Amino acid sequence: MAYYSLGDNFNWFMGRVVELDPVEEEKYKRYLGRVKIRVLHDQTGDLGKVKKSYGITDDDLLWAWPLSSIQSASLSYRKIVELEEYPTPFWIDAVGTSPTGIAVGTYVFGFYLDGQEGNIPVIFSTYHKDSLYPEPPTDDATGEMLQVKPPEGPMFDYMDVSALAKGWHEDQERDLNHPKGQEYPLATEPEQGGQMLPKHKSAANPDGYKKGLMNLVWEPASDYNTKYPFNTVHTTKSGHAFEIDDTEGHERVHWWHRSGSYEEISNNIQGATPWRDGLPGEYPETMLGWQEPMKDHTVGIHPPYEGRRVRKTYSNEYNIALENREHYVGASEKTEIANNTTIGIGNNHIETVANTVYIAVGFYPRTANNELSGESARYQIEDSWDKETKFRENADKKVKRLPETRKYDFITDVANNVQMSVGWTWKKAREMPVHSEKNHFVEIANNQLTSLGWIPLDNEDGDKEGRVIQESKDIYNYYLDIKSSYFNTIGWKPFDEARQYTDLDSTNFYTDVKMSAWFNVGYEPKGEDARLINAEDNWTYNLDVKGTTRQTTGDCLYLAVGKKPKDERKRTKEDEGSYFIDVNKKMATFVGNDYALKTQGNYGLDVVGNTLMHFNRLAVLDAENELVMNSKMGITLNAPSTTVLGPLYTSDGLGTEKAVSGSFTCLNGTTVTVTNGIVTDITNN
Repeated sequence: MAYYSLGDNFNWFMGRVVELDPVEEEKYKRYLGRVKIRVLHDQTGDLGKVKKSYGITDDDLLWAWPLSSIQSASLSYRKIVELEEYPTPFWIDAVGTSPTGIAVGTYVFGFYLDGQEGNIPVIFSTYHKDSLYPEPPTDDATGEMLQVKPPEGPMFDYMDVSALAKGWHEDQERDLNHPKGQEYPLATEPEQGGQMLPKHKSAANPDGYKKGLMNLVWEPASDYNTKYPFNTVHTTKSGHAFEIDDTEGHERVHWWHRSGSYEEISNNIQGATPWRDGLPGEYPETMLGWQEPMKDHTVGIHPPYEGRRVRKTYSNEYNIALENREHYVGASEKTEIANNTTIGIGNNHIETVANTVYIAVGFYPRTANNELSGESARYQIEDSWDKETKFRENADKKVKRLPETRKYDFITDVANNVQMSVGWTWKKAREMPVHSEKNHFVEIANNQLTSLGWIPLDNEDGDKEGRVIQESKDIYNYYLDIKSSYFNTIGWKPFDEARQYTDLDSTNFYTDVKMSAWFNVGYEPKGEDARLINAEDNWTYNLDVKGTTRQTTGDCLYLAVGKKPKDERKRTKEDEGSYFIDVNKKMATFVGNDYALKTQGNYGLDVVGNTLMHFNRLAVLDAENELVMNSKMGITLNAPSTTVLGPLYTSDGLGTEKAVSGSFTCLNGTTVTVTNGIVTDITNN
């Protein structure tokens, strides 16, 4: 074989592939992309019009070597490392384009490397044509395509060019093989239906794409509107498709995986509506800002346009960045998650919101489908996508926008419980009961500081108003620091019953309780010494202190029992440092041991009714000066014996009972002596 005579003896052919790779060869002789071919005319029998025979059987056909383009190195990585000393990694294995993709039935163009001898076929291209379905009949004996007789029965023409590239599709029997059950049109004309991928509209999928139940995010329609021959298409036998479409106004880059996952980058005219469903009208010729000749050959900046990228994964997607990842959105972003979200952050998490934050827990967006039961959220953000939104029946037909007056706010609506645990591990934190509804739990393992109005301590400006927490000493404490007034209302309606702030309320403390109040210091609440709550304890104030109780007032102390606040004693200028007790009915005082009453001024006891003083033992009235007892009705001393150690003066008569002995002197100087209740002597002095 004279290889040098190749140019003088070029012998080309057209053939048909009948088998891929010699599977019976050793593995090191396989995987080279060789295909067995049947050369037209020379090896196809009577219909070939060259050899008047039945042709050549498949076993006797030759294996053809495929050629690759100059963009393919077609070398093992070891050769690259050895000859170029280029550090190609081992996992690449070989560099270049694999010689695969040809299918059985593909028509090829090639030549014989050994010229007229015709023993070493080489193929370097494939070509398209009209195909017949079903395949032309084969030899009944061998079952091989020998074309020994003309076709029989109905045959159908098919183009070997993808409908995606042509812009139209015609398949008279495609309804028999629909893996996803789409309702394809039976026949179309050019530019009216080349997009046959399973994302177009049908009765089962009238919108042509999947919408979420919340109607926040949905899949736009494809901008496919191909005109032949502007779409370069590569499709595979399993159903993958790759498009580079230069159709004017509908330029696209699109890849499609047979699972339904795809990515499409297409045009978008700035301001065009509705841009989610394709692009109407003309489209600018070049990118924004490029200085290019226009149609009139003048140089200028062309009108602006935008691109649109749609990516769909069917069904799982994994995005892994082993180092940093940045995500930028120039306008608005919507995220719709049909189920759960889990985020694990190994270090810090910082979010900055320049305006208002609104979080709704237990509510659905106002655009959600009626299939989702539950109330709608309070607010929804307005954007251009809302123009295509349909609202659920139990929501307002018009989306309630977040008011512009809400600036720099944090708004949270929670439909049920709120639980916050600070410092406790998951083993120590509360397990919320199943039946809990609409509660707020806050459980803190150490201190809690709430400061209102005071500038926090240790800020960048160096202000020193807030409280200092000593970490080594302050444990399990609750601090409430209020710069102005404190209003605590229990049981009263805040709107029309509770106390309202006035100009006089500066640094005041108010507690208004509608029913009863209990203060317990030192007693175990469930212990045997604790106070029991009775049904009659309405509008009561209970103060139970196990240790010492001290109450100090710098001015007056008023205690009114049985009176309304508006009827209590009014303070006067002379009341400074005074203590007043006003009891509307009874008052009882019990002292288990000594009782001492000392006053440095006057002591007055004014009783409207009767006064009863009962002493079980000795009672002594000791006055350093005179003790005057003045009664308009008289004074009765009821005792087994009465002893008057000094003179006794009476302004009127004197009555005695039996067993009374003693003497006393009246104001007129008369001395009366009583023995056993009998006056025995009266002496006038």
